[in-house]
Amino acid sequence: MFGFLKKKPLVQGPVTFTTEIEIGASASVVYGLVDISGPGFTHVQLGNTVTMVEQGEAAGLGQFELKMKDLDDLTFHLNVTQAQPHTLHTHECVIEPLVGRLVKTVETVAIEALAPDKCHIVQTVEVTFEDGMSEQAVAEELVMMTMSVENSLEKLAIHAEQGVDAVRAYESENF
Repeated sequence: MFGFLKKKPLVQGPVTFTTEIEIGASASVVYGLVDISGPGFTHVQLGNTVTMVEQGEAAGLGQFELKMKDLDDLTFHLNVTQAQPHTLHTHECVIEPLVGRLVKTVETVAIEALAPDKCHIVQTVEVTFEDGMSEQAVAEELVMMTMSVENSLEKLAIHAEQGVDAVRAYESENF
């Protein structure tokens, strides 16, 4: 009774973040950096480990585990749900153990070739947070995720245009 008086959650369902950028590299180079199943995946180039857990029905699809050398107590469970070479890559990510209030992300990178050495990227990240967060917690998580999403796209551009050493230099200066 009087359900309309009950406090409604501040965040219901996933929160979507969308960023875009033009990158001075080919669509195939950029796709290679986001393709979790390939040897050119950015995290592999940075010295992290990706293990296939289960092969999907098509090339590039499946379940993977990412172990990052600087976050060795965490396992990133990645499920690639779309892999269209040079145009689209989507994966779900659940981190174990949970980090903060983050339950799951779904990241899509859409790539549009503009020229042989230039492409337009639209990155969409749907983030699911724990239920029942306070207003302050929601604000904190939204700020952190906004920075994280923007940072990941900036690092993708740096990697595609300048190489892995430039990403390492960027990370050492900013983190």
